[in-house]
Amino acid sequence: MDSTVGCGPADPGSIPGVSTNLGDKMKIKLIKNIAKEQQENQVFIRNGITFKKHPNKEDCWIYHGRMPISSCWIYFYYGSIQIENVIVGNPTERNHGFGKLMISDIRQAFPYQKIWVDTWNCTRPFWEKMVQCGYVDEIANDYSWPCINTTCITCHENRNVPRRRVFQ
Repeated sequence: MDSTVGCGPADPGSIPGVSTNLGDKMKIKLIKNIAKEQQENQVFIRNGITFKKHPNKEDCWIYHGRMPISSCWIYFYYGSIQIENVIVGNPTERNHGFGKLMISDIRQAFPYQKIWVDTWNCTRPFWEKMVQCGYVDEIANDYSWPCINTTCITCHENRNVPRRRVFQ
């Protein structure tokens, strides 16, 4: 007497009416996900400094070399580099030289390119110091530019509204 274990044949192709290509859609989806991940994870290394391609912005590269403390974005413009979105995340770690180290890393990666920034009123002293140190070549805007942080007293000292929003 023969006994069979299970509910049927192990090969789904041997069951009439069942496609043997059950995994094709999954394979296509997996290939698309891998291609997307490779595109998002594009990196380049310059003089030992690693930059990761921004997933949504063209010609934008993110420097995470000083994470979790600080990071920034760089854009390439006709032989020059603009630094943007400079962040020292924790307010207690500001004014300790972390931003300066990060900007010096950018200069080390691009020693011969012109590096420039646009700056808000509240960050201008930092960028003037970076120009003096030789890490940045130019502050492009020579006019007053208040920041978006409405609680910033440096940029919004004459605010008439009595209560300020908290900005993180």
